[in-house]
Amino acid sequence: MSQVAAKADAPPEEKQDVPCSAVEIESAAPTMANLEQRQATLQETAVATGLSTLQVAAVIASSTETVPVILGADGAAAAVDIVTALAGERAAVVFCDPTRVSLADLLLDQNSGLQAAIDDARRHPEILAAVALCGITNGPCEYWLPQIVEMRRAGRLPRNLAVVASAGTDGTRVPVPGSVLRHLFPLTPANPASPGAVAHQGAWPAPEGIEKSRLEAALGVLIDAGLEGSVLQKSARTLARAPEWIRASDLVDVFKRQAGWLEATLSGSEHEDKKYFELKER
Repeated sequence: MSQVAAKADAPPEEKQDVPCSAVEIESAAPTMANLEQRQATLQETAVATGLSTLQVAAVIASSTETVPVILGADGAAAAVDIVTALAGERAAVVFCDPTRVSLADLLLDQNSGLQAAIDDARRHPEILAAVALCGITNGPCEYWLPQIVEMRRAGRLPRNLAVVASAGTDGTRVPVPGSVLRHLFPLTPANPASPGAVAHQGAWPAPEGIEKSRLEAALGVLIDAGLEGSVLQKSARTLARAPEWIRASDLVDVFKRQAGWLEATLSGSEHEDKKYFELKER
């Protein structure tokens, strides 16, 4: 009886808070940025990268179709700022070098977060996951960059995986073959950059296909600008994915430049940006 009484008089056990596992944290649905937050992020990203707001919009629109490449000394910082704006701490940051020859090599670097970003994209197909490929001419990207683009197009990698790259304009570089250049969308910042001047305000929605009205508007402005053929079709699909508050007509100059790049890479003709992907003459 005394044992029963003692047990009855015992204070209730306190419930211990059990910390969430890393898996539970990674699986939690990210908070979605609203329209006003995304508009503010676009402006802040332009300041951070030195790109215009329209160029940033073009980068975001093309990041799930091709691979936009920010050129210049601050290109790597710009690429990191863009993917951070889109995905925050979930973004992957990969620094390319000559020792990373395959996609498997890139995935083995746990510090880069590339595999985690791919897994995050699969868990949350409704948002953009983001990867910065810094210094793609620092290593032989011809072995893995087309693989990323084509596997994503075929659905073997998540289609909501946004990829933004950078390339330096000086120093030693590993040349990029012409067959790989067509996957790129080079952009040069026109303004001084302020790296780190952008904050992640929430996840960005992944494109769910292309709205017919936006595609028609994109085709209309690009046809008026003189584009035609396969370059027209590819540019129009990308332009139609631009943030919804930006008119296709406002982006026509950015995409005319991209069309010129595509034509040069497909035909093998000269383009002023090709020198940044060729073997540098000493």
